[in-house]
Amino acid sequence: MSTPVKRVGLYLDASFRRSSDGGEVTLYRGAGDFGFMIFAAAVGRHFGRLSVIARETDDEKESPNALPPGLDLIPLPYYPSLRNVGRVLMATPRTLGAMWGAISDLDAVWVTGVHPLGLLLAILGRMRRKRVVLLIRQDSPRYFKHRAHGILGLLAMPPVFALDFAFRMLSRRLPTTVVGAHVAERYGAPRANLLEMHINLLGAGDLVSRPSEADWSERVELLTVGRIDREKNPMLVPDVLERLERRAPGRFHLTWVGEGPLAAPLAQEVARRGLADLLTLPGYVPFGPELIERYRSAHAFVHIALTEGVPQVLFEAMGSGLPIVATDVGGVAAALGEAGLLVPPEDPEAVTAAILRLREEPDLRRSLATRALERAGRETIESESDRVAAFIRGDGEA
Repeated sequence: MSTPVKRVGLYLDASFRRSSDGGEVTLYRGAGDFGFMIFAAAVGRHFGRLSVIARETDDEKESPNALPPGLDLIPLPYYPSLRNVGRVLMATPRTLGAMWGAISDLDAVWVTGVHPLGLLLAILGRMRRKRVVLLIRQDSPRYFKHRAHGILGLLAMPPVFALDFAFRMLSRRLPTTVVGAHVAERYGAPRANLLEMHINLLGAGDLVSRPSEADWSERVELLTVGRIDREKNPMLVPDVLERLERRAPGRFHLTWVGEGPLAAPLAQEVARRGLADLLTLPGYVPFGPELIERYRSAHAFVHIALTEGVPQVLFEAMGSGLPIVATDVGGVAAALGEAGLLVPPEDPEAVTAAILRLREEPDLRRSLATRALERAGRETIESESDRVAAFIRGDGEA
């Protein structure tokens, strides 16, 4: 590259707000974007500056998490969400002006898709002859299909497919980072200007020294971590807990760390079946010592999503030396390899059988956990952020 890349802007579809004195920037959307911001900060350490290009709000009711050190905010006009089409259209002219001005101070732009304003930013970046790198974190059509509700959800699908097609075509011309093998395949991997990456927040020092040696002869603590929302399929939990209690009374307990619109319905349904003592919902716990300790205190990790990219929680579980049961969706199989038991989605019997198999086969537990820990050790936050930063810089390009 003729111009060194020192100043990078990351476009993200999220809302931030500053503290009253303007000295702190906080991210309101907790679970998914907060974890990604930790990874982005690790990437940013390879540059002089990494700035987040995103909406700014002054709504103090939004639940904030502190932006990791090393990142700052390039503010865009606020709108609540893409579902509020009128507000988006009103904000678009000012958004484009803010983007155009921001680009002048940057050497490269890392653009998260698929998003209409992200597409416009990529075009503006090319117009200003900046290095533009795309970032695709999920199979958007599949993701939105599982989130679609009613007629409005159906009406939203054609624009989603159109945007997805536009980003896939643009990726043929622009360097592109993608999360997981299944997304990489959709974007034409393998090819020179495409990097498959994984978002792992565990550093080399966070990995346990040996696979879990938890005692499965007494009460077994199962753990899952993620937003309690439709695509994570939380309403499968009552069926699984009911089956486990029937076959091994009093032996299994599940903790689901996270928050979301289905948290209350889940708790109500479990209580209705008389299983309230088998489920704990502690709410959202940000990545850090408390969450890591929850992993290390568990016997096994269970992931029952309907649709997924490559969830960072799998790497957190692997790095904690846990055996894993996960639904075979999205990039889960490629991420786990032979480090977990895969089951079909929406199949409580298969999930139950896999958990019971772990209880009954200690050699299998040990083998899975050993492979998981080895896999996590190859893809720490240090190694992955190094690879991504080098790709954004264009190292090795002619």
